[in-house]
Order: sequence, then structure tokens, then C-alpha cells
Amino acid sequence: MYKSLSSTRAWRRNSVGLGPWKFESWKTGEGVTYVRNEAFQWREPYYENQGPPRADKLVIKKISDSQLRMSALESGAIYVATEVPVKEVKNYRNNPKSSEHDNWFQ
Repeated sequence: MYKSLSSTRAWRRNSVGLGPWKFESWKTGEGVTYVRNEAFQWREPYYENQGPPRADKLVIKKISDSQLRMSALESGAIYVATEVPVKEVKNYRNNPKSSEHDNWFQ
């Protein structure tokens, strides 16, 4: 199998691994979608959930435009964002839509 993935580009497009999520799809320039790995049982003993993730899917979107990314966070269309401007953190910390699913800013 490794011989068929000899180039770096091929390796990135045909990744192999273990963990709580299984690869579902990749749309270049848009993002990656993972689905729950029902067989995942390797959590550390101190975690409450010892099995697979509770969520069905994990979608990682590429939103290059910072204003669009912050609007998506504010509206609740996304739950986590990177590269949040420091001056904006206080606005999202108290946003009821961002706190519905855990407040990532505390």
C-alpha cells in the first residue's frame, strides 16, 4: 500500500489512520468532512465518553474571508473559528449562539 502512495501529494489524498473520525469527503478549496468512527474505543480513562464521538459528523470548512468567517460564527452557522481578531473576542464570548454548543472563548 505504501508503494502506491509514494508521492507526497498521493499520501495527502489517500491518508491512512486511526481515531475518532473516518474520512468521508474532501472538496478542494472548500473543506473536509469526517464521520464518526463507531469502532473508536481508545479514550483515556478520565474522559466521560469512552466510545466514539457523540457528533455524527465533523465538517472543517475553509472560509478565507475574515468578515465572512466572523459572520458565520456570529450567526451560529459554524461553532469554532480560527484567526479571530483579538479585539473581536469579547463580542463572541458573550454571543448566545456561540454558547449553545460550548463556549470556546472561556
